[in-house]
Amino acid sequence: INAEYMGDCKSILGLSTDQLGRQPYRAWFARGANTDLLEDIRSVYHTQRQADRKEYEIMDPVTQVTSTINYTIRPLFGVTTDRGAPLTLMSAAEKSNTLEGVVMVMENITTEQKLKATLGRYMSPMLADRVMEVDGRLGGQHLTVSVLFVDIRKFTSLSESMDAAAVVELLNQYFEHMSNAIFEELGILDKFIGDAVMAVFGVPFSKPDDAARALRCGLKMERYTQQLNLERELRPPLRIGVGINTGIALSGNVGCARRMEYTVIGDTVNLASRIEGCTKLYGVGILCSEATVAATGGQFQTRLVDRLRVVGKAEPVRLHEVLREMTDPELPVARTAVVSAYTEGLAAYGRRLWGMARRCFAEALEYLDDGPSRIMDARAQAYEINPPPQEWDAVYDMTAK
Repeated sequence: INAEYMGDCKSILGLSTDQLGRQPYRAWFARGANTDLLEDIRSVYHTQRQADRKEYEIMDPVTQVTSTINYTIRPLFGVTTDRGAPLTLMSAAEKSNTLEGVVMVMENITTEQKLKATLGRYMSPMLADRVMEVDGRLGGQHLTVSVLFVDIRKFTSLSESMDAAAVVELLNQYFEHMSNAIFEELGILDKFIGDAVMAVFGVPFSKPDDAARALRCGLKMERYTQQLNLERELRPPLRIGVGINTGIALSGNVGCARRMEYTVIGDTVNLASRIEGCTKLYGVGILCSEATVAATGGQFQTRLVDRLRVVGKAEPVRLHEVLREMTDPELPVARTAVVSAYTEGLAAYGRRLWGMARRCFAEALEYLDDGPSRIMDARAQAYEINPPPQEWDAVYDMTAK
């Protein structure tokens, strides 16, 4: 055994370099403990097959304190141990068929390491470090958050044209891009729901720019999806819908003894999900609530798309399409013309000027095939034939979630 290469294993075992070098390996471990590990060492030596274990409890032979580790044990066929030279492992074919021994690699994942590794699954390293600074407390609390949902459009029909392995590979690449966008904006990756992703901005620590980072994340998700389409030359290309809402939510570890999950719950979350669903109805990429727009303080260019009541809610919601961050390049001329004509048409629609509204929506459609313009033109046409009652408030009532 060359103890110079043991590194952090010395601290895990609680032994000095001299002890590691002079004592037989059985003496490294507490008497009567770690029999599985000792058996793995013997088994790898005799069978020459690698052994791996996750979250294994190892006992310090002196203090009797246990640590949690992951370990890998491999047969050692060739080794260079010149002082100052790198450790070099060789296969039997490269060196000889003589077994030199075994090599064991240990990773310390005691409580702090395990908690940090768990946190790292759904938040950026920076946020994970901050949580660790407060002892990893993620108890229940009410916070103002911005919740984001993103979903792939018509993924079921797309996946039916691909084999299972290709679907999984595509989803993994897509999730990687979406996760990068979330972590880059210091959000929490709350969960994967089929091909959808839920993210939260403002937990476990609220920040004044949470809403802005949520909108910026949505714009990045659109760009990263376009990048994925180019990388894979997807036909038809992937299209996503993003819904964002800002408000009070309850955050904390929720679940049972066997499975806990850090998440947020409440009406704010439910409305964010409904808003994401509305992107299908209006044929746009990113929709957000008025509360989110107000919280960003004019940092983003948006257009008011509609006022609607979602199922189960009496108060109407003003939906805005997120177009760009104000520091981004200006919109193309045609897109700008569409937004202008649509805004004028929506105002006329609210005043029951059906003919004027339809002319504006038609003008917008001359520039681009704009989903909201098509939807609102059809509504204006219907009301032109059968006007709504006098108490009509220009709010569209959703009939489905």
